[in-house]
Amino acid sequence: VKMYDWLQIPEEAFWLETYFRVFIRVLMNLWEKEADLANVKAYSNWLLDLIDIRGWSHFYESESADDLIRNGRGGFILMLLTPTSDMPKETKTAYWDWLDERVS
Repeated sequence: VKMYDWLQIPEEAFWLETYFRVFIRVLMNLWEKEADLANVKAYSNWLLDLIDIRGWSHFYESESADDLIRNGRGGFILMLLTPTSDMPKETKTAYWDWLDERVS
């Protein structure tokens, strides 16, 4: 969908927003489980690349795309900054380190 002009904005904007929210939830769930940290980081990097709003801006008109990149990306980063409280302390530290490296 991202590579082609199949997405019809604004009619399907709800679909795109839902897509982002689901992928962020999946990303967070990766960090909650006891798993190999290298695999978790690799999957997280892949998911983060898929939800990077800048890669979807070509579906919007020029002015809307600029606004989406400025404001929309901030909203999704904010969601990434709120990991669940169930996350063990050492996992949360690793998550913050990964997020700081990838998003800054």
